[in-house]
Amino acid sequence: MNVTDVIRARRTIRRFQRKPVDRDLLVTLVDLARLGPAAANLQPLEYIIVDEEKVVDECFSLIKLAVYLPDDQRPVFDERPAAYIVILANTEIMKSGYQWDVGAAGQNILLEATARGIGSCFIVSVDHKGMAKFLSVPEGYVVDAVIALGHPAERAVAIDTEGGDVRYYREPDGTHMVPKRRLEDILHANRF
Repeated sequence: MNVTDVIRARRTIRRFQRKPVDRDLLVTLVDLARLGPAAANLQPLEYIIVDEEKVVDECFSLIKLAVYLPDDQRPVFDERPAAYIVILANTEIMKSGYQWDVGAAGQNILLEATARGIGSCFIVSVDHKGMAKFLSVPEGYVVDAVIALGHPAERAVAIDTEGGDVRYYREPDGTHMVPKRRLEDILHANRF
């Protein structure tokens, strides 16, 4: 797949198979994340790979997935991710503004995961303090985002939306529908 194909194929996955993700792949994903752009090249980000089943299980209780969906359509414990990459910011290096670095690093992870057939979900709806405590994150660091990873157990499809309603939903067959604003509604040339 070329980069354009990977970007078009990447969709957020919220339901996963109970199959582990190879640790070497997780390390590769972090390596590619660290190569993302960093404001002033300060590089305040660090990462925790979570792939031990007991730790993954506890982390699942500290995140929220699929908040737009009714409770009966949200992922259940048996559909939890197989691994996480927790993105930390060292606030001794950079007190604020690191969120842009997190976005760039996270996108590198998401795109490479997609290229390798691994589903992913970029999560900021996290019990940040609870996650930091559980993972023994030291003072001076903040848990900014968590990326859930695993072998997909659902299909997600992007569709154009005209009305501005961007809430995702599930079709009766289980397909996860992801409305995206149309290009002609968001693109401006030279001036607004």
